[in-house]
This record gives sequence, C-alpha cells and structure tokens, in this order.
Amino acid sequence: MSDINSISDIKINDQQIPIAFAFTKNYIVQAAVTMLSILSNANEKEGFHFICLSAEDLPQEYKEALATLKIRNENLNFTFLSLEGRYEFEHSGRFTNAAYYRLLLPMIFPNLDKIMYIDCDTVVQSDLAALYRNTNLTNHYLAAVKEFVLDFQMDHLKNIGCDPDNYFNSGFLLLNLELLRKDDLVSKFMEASKSDVYIFPDQDILNIYCAHRTIWLPPLYNGINVFRVPAYRSLFNAKFENEDWDLLKIIGTIHYTGDRKPWNNYTLDFEKWWQYYKLLPLPIRDFQTKNLAFAKMKILAFLWRSSLFVKLINLLKTIKSKF
Repeated sequence: MSDINSISDIKINDQQIPIAFAFTKNYIVQAAVTMLSILSNANEKEGFHFICLSAEDLPQEYKEALATLKIRNENLNFTFLSLEGRYEFEHSGRFTNAAYYRLLLPMIFPNLDKIMYIDCDTVVQSDLAALYRNTNLTNHYLAAVKEFVLDFQMDHLKNIGCDPDNYFNSGFLLLNLELLRKDDLVSKFMEASKSDVYIFPDQDILNIYCAHRTIWLPPLYNGINVFRVPAYRSLFNAKFENEDWDLLKIIGTIHYTGDRKPWNNYTLDFEKWWQYYKLLPLPIRDFQTKNLAFAKMKILAFLWRSSLFVKLINLLKTIKSKF
C-alpha cells in the first residue's frame, strides 16, 4: 500500500494489472465490492495494482480497510492518489472534478502505457486479467462496450457530433495511454470540458474524440441496466448476438447505471451486489453501519435469502413487466 506525493513516484509492477478507480470516502464500500468482485473472478495467479483516485486524501483507516482485500490475492498492491490541487482545470461546473478524472489518466500516469478504468457501481463476473493481457490496442485509443441509444438520446448525440450507432459507455474502459499522450488528447479533453452542452461530460467527450479509434468489446464487459431489461431484448439483439445475451446473464459485468443502486433501492440484480458485500472483510463493512438507507437495503438483502420472499418478489416483477 502506498501514498503518492509525486506523480513520478508511481511504480507499477509489469506483472500486475493496473486498474484505476475514482471515488470519495463515502463510496468506499461500493468501491470495495467492485474490487472484491474483480479478485473473486480472476485467475488466482494474476496480480493486480488498484489505483484509487480521490479529490481529497482518504483517511488512513479507509486505506487500511481496503488493504484487507489482500487476503483474496497476495499479489495485490494499492496506490492512493489524491488529486486535490494537482489537476484543477476549467470546466462547466455541472459536475465535480472527479467526474473528469478518467480523461486525465494519460497525464496522471506518464510512465504507463495501458490501464483499465472501472466505475465503482459495478460487479465484475469475468476474468478481467485475461481481457487486459489479450487485448492489443495498437493504433486504437481505447476499448469499450457500445450502448444502444434510446430515442430520447438521439438528438443530443447528433447535436454534439456523436454517431448513435457507435457510442460507448465510459464506465468500463481499457485505455491506450501511450497513444492518447502521443496525440495530445488530454488537451482536447480539457478544452472540451469547458462546454456545458454535455449530459454525460466525460463519456460524451471521450466518444467525440475516440469512438472512431475504439475496439468494440462484447457487452458482457459492461452490462449497463438497459442491457439487462427483458423489455429491451429486441434493441439488444439489433446490436449484439443471442449468445451475447446469454453470456451477459451468466458472467456479465453488472453496471448499476442510473439513480437506482442496490445499496439505496431495490433494482435489477439487487442480490448480486449484496452477495459480494457479505464477503467483504469486516473493517470495510463497518463503514456503513450508521447509514439508515443502507441499513434498510441490508435487511432486504437478508430477507432475499428466503426462497418464499424471492418467489413473491419475482411474481411482483412479472406482474409489473406485463403492465
């Protein structure tokens, strides 16, 4: 576990998979669930380097709590990097600096050629190390998963110059930092961020500048909510194959996009998130003991273990889907 005072101090072992996360101390449990899911589904011989980016320095007790995840993988390192005051730049003000951190990764890690970035509202169910090792980005800026765009989003994407048929979600990215630096994309990102026309600032900007040089990954690597709703199956099949739907259900990354999250609402694949939460080391779980909304969802997750309760919920879901 290391804290960084100078960007040049960052040392990443070539044998470890570097994965960046951006979160505040209020999101530590959610970040830990994502991290644990990655470790649980990777080859046990693989090593990882988790890079935790935050707007302000995380308290030491939070860092030590996250470090307890090493019990799941001895070849795991953490780097905690506070970006407060390091990369202050002008932007529209609609979103915090943290929302833009993934745009700055080529500059934050000048000695790193490739990195993975994952949002902390995800549960990973496949081997990301294999993806990292086997994906050759060559002349591509990044690898990502296409979204299928809904009707109400079409005008916005066309207005900002994005192709709706080739628009990706930025919650899961494999980034070619070397090429992004070579083509000075960060300067373009930072200039674009001054505009207030974007609905999803980092995502829209990345699509404007990178979609034409993107490797398209199977949807299992970023199972956003609309991918997992049966009512959208026809839209899914228009862009992906039937086998993609099957794999998504079995080993797909669950990305809890939208406002409904399993720690504050009942939502799609609610129980999957809580399954990993229950596996977290106690020092991490302790951070949410005083959160009332979280406590209510924890009770619901406990009830979920009852087969009768699950049958009742599934019946209600079936009725709702019909009406």
